[in-house]
Parts: sequence; C-alpha cells; structure tokens
Amino acid sequence: MMNKIAAFINEDLTRIHSSVASQLSESYGQCFFITGGAGFLGTWLCEWLMYLNRTENAGIKVYVLDREKNRIQERFENELQRGEMVLLNYDVRSLTEIPREVNYIIHAAATPDTSFHASCPIDTMSSVAEGTASMLRAASRLNNLKAILNVSSSAIYANSDMTTLTEDSTSLPFSHSLAAVYPESKRYAEKLCQAARNELRLPIVSIRPFTFCGPYQNLSSPWILNTFINDALNKRPIRIYGDGQTTRGVMYGADFSVWVLVILLHGKSGNVYNVGSDNPVMAYELANYVAKNFSFTPSIMLNTSLAKINDRTYLLPDTYQVKKDLNLTTFTDLELSISRTVTWFTQIYK
Repeated sequence: MMNKIAAFINEDLTRIHSSVASQLSESYGQCFFITGGAGFLGTWLCEWLMYLNRTENAGIKVYVLDREKNRIQERFENELQRGEMVLLNYDVRSLTEIPREVNYIIHAAATPDTSFHASCPIDTMSSVAEGTASMLRAASRLNNLKAILNVSSSAIYANSDMTTLTEDSTSLPFSHSLAAVYPESKRYAEKLCQAARNELRLPIVSIRPFTFCGPYQNLSSPWILNTFINDALNKRPIRIYGDGQTTRGVMYGADFSVWVLVILLHGKSGNVYNVGSDNPVMAYELANYVAKNFSFTPSIMLNTSLAKINDRTYLLPDTYQVKKDLNLTTFTDLELSISRTVTWFTQIYK
C-alpha cells in the first residue's frame, strides 16, 4: 500500500512543483521542526520537503514532533532510516529543547476537530496555550532560527453574512460556551506569538486556515465534505443536515501545505494570513460533486438533522493579502480536489 500512496502523492506534488519551485528553493539545505507533524497539514509538509530531497537533492532535514507516530513511521520509513527525518514522540507541552540546527519552525500541534474540542476541552485549550508557550521558549534559545509559522484558525472570526473574511475582520466575541474553547485558545496563542515577537525578537508569522480536503484527512471528522464522502463510501444517501446553503471554500491539501511553506520562507514577520480557497461552494453543490465520483450515484437528502440548526453559515476567506505579498494561487480546482480526495479513499487508502 505504501507504494500506491507514494505514487499518488507524487502525482500531486509534481503537478504543482513547477509553479512554486523558485519560491521553495530557499528551503534547500535547511532544517525544519514541525509540531503536530503527523496530522493532516504536518504529513503534507513532510511530503513536500522529502519530495524536494528526492527530486532536487535539496539536503533538507526535518524533525517531526507528534504524540501519534504511526502514520509518519509507515509512510517515511526510508527517510527516517537515512536520517532525513527524525521523529520525536512526545507532547508539545513537554517541549523544552529544539535541536540547535533548526532554521524553521512550523507550529501545527492542535486538532481542529470540533468533536474532540467538545469531549476534551481541557486538553484542547492546554495543548494550544501551553504548547505554544513551550515552543516559543525553546525557540528563543536557537541561534540559527530564520522564521516561525504559527498555525492559528479561521474559527477566531465572528460569523459573517455573505461576506468574505479579511485578516482585519471582527473576531468572535468572548463566550463562556464550551464550544468556544478552541477559538479562544487559538486567539490567545496568536497574541502569545505577537508578544514573543516583541519581547524575544522572534520572527513569527501566523496563518488562519479555513476548509480543506484530500489525503491524510480523517473521514470520521465532523466536516461537511468528509461526511458526504463517508456516506457515499458506505452506500448511503448523502445526508445534508439543513437546506444545503451552507457555504465554504475548499482547498486541496497539496495546495494548503505548499502555501504554508511559501509563507514560512517569504512571509513578513508579524503578518497574519488567511489560507484557503476563496471560491464559494454551497453544501448541496459539494454533495453533487461527491456523488458524481461514485459509479452508483448516491442520492442526496436535505434537512436530515433531527435538531434545529443554522445551515446557512458562510465561511470564506479573503486571500488578497497572501496572493499580493507572495504571488500565490490555487493550483487544484474544486472538481479535481474532490475527485482526487474520493480516489484516495476509494482506491488508495483502503
């Protein structure tokens, strides 16, 4: 199975690489430290950096920190044996030292899964707050550090009414609800990074990710596209909780991760960037895209939730700033993104 996975991912990276090759060249010969390295973003970042080693002889080394190590061990067995990657298997809250050779840090050690936030609110908040603080203290002792990228979240924004969200859009108002534990902790982590930039003179950029799809996601996560694919895989009708007018922009994992690398390498310290697709698509349209990628064409059902819900939320990033500053674009359109995602779950990662 590992050969199939490697070939599939290689197709995506090769398709995109020529468009960003010059921007990625500054990663050559550098050492990276990735927290949350076995997650969706972290695994894609490892794929990109090891791809550069294979195709460009880039001489990159990557330290991967994560409590869950199986995915990294299985996928990158050869790279680990050669020493191109080093796996650190412990909680980011326990981080006290970062290897002195590290030049770039990507701090992505938190799950955006809302079901986890609801069931483990203390762990959610402490892993973000304490983990970020531990990372910053350790980073402050590095002599060769060039940049830190902090992965924040679009969850910190207040709900919008059919308008795209800029980096200056209104933040979520303070809430005592347990549902706010993740956005509150991410908002605190952003401020902590800002404080560290001023007090410790650390070079930091933050990103606010939106909605994504592709290999290495967990289909059990409670996100719209994942639930649609899960229904179809199990030969059920695709169930939409409301009237299908929830609106999102969906970006493919290969695009997401390469944007992150470019922002890390070239973003201006102190800046915050939205990351995601600014192409709006309604839930009903997404369901239709998913359905046509299955030979039996599953039916689509509306208003399947027994509870009364607001299914007309609108979450779409304004990406003008990152495109202007770093000349980035979307490399994988929506139809191909969904097709590749369905292929991954039906033919590759079974």
